[in-house]
Amino acid sequence: MKEVRGGAFQSVGNCLSGTNSCLSLAVSQTITGTHYRDFKAILTNEEPHSTNYHIGFVAQKNWSISSLGKPYSFLTYSAIIFDRASGTMYKQSSQVLNNNGIVRELSYRYKNQFDSHLGGLSR
Repeated sequence: MKEVRGGAFQSVGNCLSGTNSCLSLAVSQTITGTHYRDFKAILTNEEPHSTNYHIGFVAQKNWSISSLGKPYSFLTYSAIIFDRASGTMYKQSSQVLNNNGIVRELSYRYKNQFDSHLGGLSR
């Protein structure tokens, strides 16, 4: 597990062996500065220091068949909201969340690590 300290918030990211996905989360209780506005833009009724919700970034490896009948893999990325109390993860694809500063920062911190672990595009 990679942990990033410093900056406007702390975060954790991990790829589990034998799975086709990787997950990173912003530690809500550490969100400060401009990212406080980014947090409130998504979770309007929550305060970062006292919430069970975390904003995250997921990379997932998918398989498909080409028009020539050959299998290939590709990666997809999603912004998520994770409810720590229930253990539920909500995939979000709204323009507000996808362009959110916290999600962009998580992508910057972890995307290369996730791509390397999952293998990226293959033909």
